[in-house]
Amino acid sequence: MTKEMQVLVGMGWRAFRPTVAVYVLGSVGYMFLLLWLYPSIVHAPGLESVLATLPKSLTATLGLTAGFANPLAYLASEYYGTIDLWALMIFTVVGVVRLLAQGPDRGFAWAWLAGPVSRAQWIMSQGFVFILGLFVFTLVGMLSTPVALAIWDRGQHPTPEILVALNLLSFLLFFALAGMTAVCASAFRDDDRALNTAGAIMALEYLLSLVGGLTPHLVWLRRLSLFGWYRPADIVAHGWHRVWPGALGLFFIGTLLWIAAIWLFRRRDLSL
Repeated sequence: MTKEMQVLVGMGWRAFRPTVAVYVLGSVGYMFLLLWLYPSIVHAPGLESVLATLPKSLTATLGLTAGFANPLAYLASEYYGTIDLWALMIFTVVGVVRLLAQGPDRGFAWAWLAGPVSRAQWIMSQGFVFILGLFVFTLVGMLSTPVALAIWDRGQHPTPEILVALNLLSFLLFFALAGMTAVCASAFRDDDRALNTAGAIMALEYLLSLVGGLTPHLVWLRRLSLFGWYRPADIVAHGWHRVWPGALGLFFIGTLLWIAAIWLFRRRDLSL
């Protein structure tokens, strides 16, 4: 990494670090809250019978295939399959647009005109900042899971393979979705337009995954969505062995999207 890139990464990380901290603390705090509520939820009369009466397609759509038999299965559906996804969706769209689209409009265009810093260096440095923040988010969540389980359920010891699989696939999913957001941020000079477009595409991807799980006749919709490759309840219920095809696919798609974003950003008109 060149000296110019190091300076840009340092600037971006100092600005982005408070955002990362807020999202991480909020997400982990919600995980601990869920586990604190787990005993009262799991012992609610009739819960298992209600879940048993639901159609399999609906339980799959809601991420309840692992059930509430143990705290890890509960976390897979209520944390990794819901709140963690929603938090990372907002984190990704807002974070990438803030780092990429708003940078030139906040006076950083001078770096491309008065110095050796290129547009490619700018987007790569800010993309690295976001991926670093995403890695911190994922790592803290992964390390917090066994700690939270040890506090609230001392008999629960999740295998490292399951934890790594859950968080690796989550990281790669949002690496790819961040690439999609970066394409929008690079294509549009208007920050609001980039934010709205990326948010709409991500919401559509999520909706396709939900609708595709309702019935076997619509499963092809899930295959069109990147979210369809991330099923935390299935990982807990059936093991981590089927994770790797999805992980490789998400990495490949994410890499292509980031390359496309760099190509578009290099051709973007400067706003001086």
